[in-house]
Amino acid sequence: MLQERTLRLQPGSRIHALCVLGTHIATDVYGEEIWVFQVIVIFYAEGGQPIDQARVFLTGIDLLDMSRMMLRMEGPLHLPRGYEIVLYVHMSDADKVGVFHVQNPFFGQHYVHVLGRRKLCHIVKYSGGAAELEFFVEGLQFPDESFPGLISIHVSLLETLAEGIPLSPIFTDTVVFRVAPWIMMPNTLAPENVFVCSVKDNYLYIKEIKNLVNKAGCDLKVCFGYINRGDRWMQDEIEFGYTQAPHKSFTVVLDSPQDTGLEQFPIKELLQVQAPVELFSDWLAMGHVNEFVNFVPSPDAKRFRMLMASPAACYKLFRQKQKEGLGEATMFKGKQAAGSLGRNVQIPARRCIDWNRDILKKELGLTEEDIIDLPALFKLDKGKAKPYFPNMVPMLVLSTELGIPKPFGPHVGGECCLELHVRGLLEPLGLRCRFLEDISSYHGRLGEVHCGANVHRRPSAFRWWHVTP
Repeated sequence: MLQERTLRLQPGSRIHALCVLGTHIATDVYGEEIWVFQVIVIFYAEGGQPIDQARVFLTGIDLLDMSRMMLRMEGPLHLPRGYEIVLYVHMSDADKVGVFHVQNPFFGQHYVHVLGRRKLCHIVKYSGGAAELEFFVEGLQFPDESFPGLISIHVSLLETLAEGIPLSPIFTDTVVFRVAPWIMMPNTLAPENVFVCSVKDNYLYIKEIKNLVNKAGCDLKVCFGYINRGDRWMQDEIEFGYTQAPHKSFTVVLDSPQDTGLEQFPIKELLQVQAPVELFSDWLAMGHVNEFVNFVPSPDAKRFRMLMASPAACYKLFRQKQKEGLGEATMFKGKQAAGSLGRNVQIPARRCIDWNRDILKKELGLTEEDIIDLPALFKLDKGKAKPYFPNMVPMLVLSTELGIPKPFGPHVGGECCLELHVRGLLEPLGLRCRFLEDISSYHGRLGEVHCGANVHRRPSAFRWWHVTP
């Protein structure tokens, strides 16, 4: 039986969500009496900091961040001598869950920690007849390599077999919690908020991003200096994801290893909820996979296209323009030249990209028709490759609105031939291309439009619990 309840998020706090399975079992316990133990556990989310074990009382706000667990009992007016009812968790689950119960309902709703962490069991007070006891449950850990995400809470009726012998269970009921996974937000999800950092030299970048965000119908959130501490790389610092219940979801933010300045964001450890796809990127000066692969939405059954940086596509386009008598067209018009290109770097760069292309095709079940090659060229810098002109692959994707680094390619008929070519590839998919200048504020520092922004998106309509492992 799967139950549903609201999840709450408090910014800057630890969050854990549990999907829950419940049971209802009846058994003959004592003579002619029939005892019924029913454990009903509700979907859970923890929105506050883990409550210190030394802290005795919980407030109403604390309880709102937890899941209610009801223990219903039906039996004689008095529990026979030598019997006890015990709520317990196994030692392996104790550090992953906390359970709280009201201390004295006649003197205010004061809840105390009764189970979990260092407390492996709790003797349940039996009040006789039909009784209903309310507990509140908090989760303390997401699934990872060592924790599959299942937590069991047990209730047992114990009896004394003989003096000096420990009590033995004659009936046990169990409820199993499943921790909801952390899900990373892909580019294909609809945007809600775009975050950028304001630094002294990116005013024009933020102005262009604001126009793009307005077109996409989402909100722009600017982190000023007292928050970003001079760090412009919003994309590298954090990763937005979410956790989801059958009727509710909320944002969970993953902190990156960069740790160069940004603060005041909730932080989560990286969670292993599926086998990673390993890509080869150490041939690049920055080593980021988004320098050669990206994804955009599409209106067909596949629902996305994979974009890949392609030196071959760039050379093909330039040769075509050369045959048209336009080989002397100028790149970087109005900008400082990017230095020597070096043809010898394009072949190894293409081989590295093709290697990753084959991996992604296999892992994602793609064909060549699902891949769009965007023109790109690289140059060597201390033995590593970096973009020769602004790399159009790490673009900002806001539904059908694309914020693409302006490449400053050869001008033909008053228009950049690279921009014209990319429009021809992407606009048939219903996408709108907007080319944003980022040479001084990001490209010159080995970043692009995508690197200076981060997008909080609407969760997917597809529910993770429908996936067959």
